[in-house]
Amino acid sequence: MNPAQTRQREKWSVIRIATFAAILIVAYLLYKSVRATLLTLGRMARHSQCKTVVMALHQYYDDYETLPPAVVRNEQGQPFHSWRVLLMPYLDAHSEHPSDYSYSHAWDSERNATAHLGYIPAHGKFCFLAVTGPQTAWPPDGPMAMSDITDGLSETVLAIGVPGTMVRWTEPTDLVLEGATLRLRGEPIDLNGVFFVLMANGEVRFYPEGLPDGFIPAAFTPAAGDETPAY
Repeated sequence: MNPAQTRQREKWSVIRIATFAAILIVAYLLYKSVRATLLTLGRMARHSQCKTVVMALHQYYDDYETLPPAVVRNEQGQPFHSWRVLLMPYLDAHSEHPSDYSYSHAWDSERNATAHLGYIPAHGKFCFLAVTGPQTAWPPDGPMAMSDITDGLSETVLAIGVPGTMVRWTEPTDLVLEGATLRLRGEPIDLNGVFFVLMANGEVRFYPEGLPDGFIPAAFTPAAGDETPAY
């Protein structure tokens, strides 16, 4: 092979490498763009679900002048339903097939195991949880009125949407506030994840990198006189 042929071969090798590199760069940029679009669409869908739940809470309040009880108990004092099932009459407006859930049977009864729940704005490992405890908006001694939220509706959380957590819509299980810790089934949850926060004034906040310092317990104690960090 003479020098001219060698140079020509090297030239085409460089062109092929540059072309391959350009294709990889374009593919990576397309991947990033598509991924960002999907994440944005997913976030918008979650935000819409959160808005539906917080509006249903307000509709319940308009009818009963209190928030729902954290847990509906039977005559023996055993947990019978979650607060979430009390929202189903309002959520049925979003479904062509209303719920046939039975309030006279326990949430985990054979009757309700096969019940159609209508429109449920949480599926798979994404759920809406109340934060319960003596000083929260979901106290154990009974439901709270909005007028009891003296720290301000824009300063107080009603519920949070938690990805990666499995709690059935009908299951009477929620978070428990202990100091600056949120516990689920006795175990502390990771506060550095993604959270959708439903405020008492109807606002939905999105925290992609965990709850900020000072958020707990301030945002979950509606009448403690403390201040929730600015959003």
